[in-house]
Amino acid sequence: MPSSAGQKVTDPNAPPVSESAGIITSDSLAAESLKGDGSFAAGNPKSGISSQSSAGTTANTTDTSAARTLNSALDAESRDAQSEWGEQVQLNAGSGLTGSAPTAYSASQLLEKDQKPKGKNITESDEMFSAPNASFNNEIGTKNDPGRVAEQTMQRQAQKSGLASAQPKDKSDSGDQPYSVLKETSA
Repeated sequence: MPSSAGQKVTDPNAPPVSESAGIITSDSLAAESLKGDGSFAAGNPKSGISSQSSAGTTANTTDTSAARTLNSALDAESRDAQSEWGEQVQLNAGSGLTGSAPTAYSASQLLEKDQKPKGKNITESDEMFSAPNASFNNEIGTKNDPGRVAEQTMQRQAQKSGLASAQPKDKSDSGDQPYSVLKETSA
């Protein structure tokens, strides 16, 4: 059951929840039923008859030829004000609304002491620069580049079929099919 289906309330003490029947036009059968104590929406406090007739309502029309598009606005007054503004006024409407821009600093203006870590007994270790690190000691693109080995491995995996790339390769396997390793062998 989807979560939007809600939960059925079976408590007899719970108040009943009445939903609106929708628009009931004055000349409809639903309106006649409500006026004549019929069973349509009987006992529903949210059911009411509109003073609008079926011919005069726009609730069921699909003709939008005479409609105009209203742009979004906070309220009707601001929408009317938008339509009265000229193009130049609209272009200049945002000028002067910002404060001063934030200050930027160049590297020479920053103090080196402010850039160091804070705390007691903090020292830099020389081991950090002398320790073997593959990315520091190798030239990119050479045969010793660890990234190159990783790229070649990924390319090899991409060129294999899905089954072959997921399965570990047995050196004695001819590669015909996954069960070829079970072939009969002499002892």
